[in-house]
Amino acid sequence: MSEFDLLADLERLAEKYRILTLLRVRREEAEAAGLSGFPPAEIADRTLAFRDVAEEFPGSLRELEVQSGNALRAKAGELEAQIALLRGDPRGPSSVRAPARSWMVIAVDYHATLRESLAVKFWLAQRLPRGRAITPAVFAEFENWHAAWPHRHGLLDPADAAFLEKHRRPPGGRIHNLVWGALSKRHGLTQTELETTLFGPAR
Repeated sequence: MSEFDLLADLERLAEKYRILTLLRVRREEAEAAGLSGFPPAEIADRTLAFRDVAEEFPGSLRELEVQSGNALRAKAGELEAQIALLRGDPRGPSSVRAPARSWMVIAVDYHATLRESLAVKFWLAQRLPRGRAITPAVFAEFENWHAAWPHRHGLLDPADAAFLEKHRRPPGGRIHNLVWGALSKRHGLTQTELETTLFGPAR
């Protein structure tokens, strides 16, 4: 797996949870007040916030649906505490290979891997018409694109054309299944355990 800037990743993750907290708390306030919706200007602002969060952290809107404002605020607080710890390490953030709470690393890996898988699938859709074979030339072209893509995270292993076939026709028809497989291999957890870590117990 390629090295990544742990401090920067956690800072962005904390920002995600701060935004989700604001969105969820506002929704809870509106529901408690018996409101059936938001004013048009607020709807526009919320839609923009949803879009920006989903683009950088695909899959995170599920958290917005299943976790309370307090739970999201607590995660933001844990991240802020971990960031402060890393900043205070006299050896520098790069010397700390994993944060104290493993869910933070899993969350970073989840969003980055899902974003990369979606980008691979989109590249295939743009490059190959339906039914066209993935030839060695196509795979070589993909490798060049992938090497230059700025968000590579390292959990995916584009070793051969079979990697692209899995993204064109993912197991069960869901790109998430590839993501869960990569995360399970890295973290030694089942899909259920990973989902519980990220989204809380199933309701």
